[in-house]
Amino acid sequence: PILASAAEEEGIPEATEITAIIPEATLPQESTEAAEDELGATVAGAVADFLRDESAGILSGATLLLTLILSLGFRKRVIPSLLDALSTLIGKSREAAAAITEGREAEHAELTAVLDRVEGMLSEVRAAATAAEEAAAVLTVDQKTKVFLQSTLAEQSDLLYEILMSANLPQYQKDRIGTQHARLKAALSGESHD
Repeated sequence: PILASAAEEEGIPEATEITAIIPEATLPQESTEAAEDELGATVAGAVADFLRDESAGILSGATLLLTLILSLGFRKRVIPSLLDALSTLIGKSREAAAAITEGREAEHAELTAVLDRVEGMLSEVRAAATAAEEAAAVLTVDQKTKVFLQSTLAEQSDLLYEILMSANLPQYQKDRIGTQHARLKAALSGESHD
């Protein structure tokens, strides 16, 4: 819509006559939205100008208000009790931190003790393994010695048996030597004979 003052300046008939000539449905909607945006922009600009011009006074008033609130708080003993509560909270936090630290130190001490015991057991296991290896080495040497002695005794027994069987001895003596030779062979081979 066109304002009446603008219409008079341009020589256009009054707004009532224009609206009678042009129906409302044919008036553009964009012009109303633009007017509203201009009005919003001018209001925002006016507020910004006001804040810029009066910022010193606004800040002074806010400072005065804050000072009054703080002084009232001190008079009513609100702020000191709040500060006491904060200091108590900080003290409790320090105690909790100290307890956590002590707990970690205790866990560390326990883990260290367990690791020391494990290291001790490991050294004992190593010593036992070394002793087992030495015993196995001795058994291996003993086994080799035993095999060597068995073979030597078997050869000597066979040689002595052959010598005695070729000698001029009565038959009962030869039978007795044969039985003893058979027992000796069985003992050397690991078989049990009576």
